[in-house]
Amino acid sequence: MAREIDALCNSMEEQLACYRLLFDLAQKEKQSLLHQNVSAIDELLKEKEGILFKIKQQEILRKQCIEALSHEFRFEGKELTLDRLAAFMDKPRALRLEKLKQELTKLAGNLHRVNQGNELLIQRHLGHINDIIKIFVTYGKKKSCYRKSGSLECEHRSLYDHRA
Repeated sequence: MAREIDALCNSMEEQLACYRLLFDLAQKEKQSLLHQNVSAIDELLKEKEGILFKIKQQEILRKQCIEALSHEFRFEGKELTLDRLAAFMDKPRALRLEKLKQELTKLAGNLHRVNQGNELLIQRHLGHINDIIKIFVTYGKKKSCYRKSGSLECEHRSLYDHRA
């Protein structure tokens, strides 16, 4: 049992290290988005893929450890939680597991917030791109006038041929 618990904790520590790297990359991604550095964003995405692969491998190992411990303690399916598992451990291992759980939970929340901010920046950039495309498509209009409602009414003449 101690071997499986240590393997579980080691796997969680490796996941924590990977998530820390992922958080650092998300911060760098934010800066790259703010500076519109597309090549840096591309490199960061490649790095993220490698880290996510490592996280996936550790998650498989973690699930195997949990499954082995579930059989040992006769828990069905997803009944075995980290809190329940800690009740069966000696104090040092239980404290280690609790600390890992807290750190992973905190880091996941921080990573979620940074990713939401990055998503907002990406949406704003896409909005600017769409605006530029609209300008490009409507360039060279013959005549523009406003309707009574205040919206723009135009005769269209585009830079490129729509007949294709």
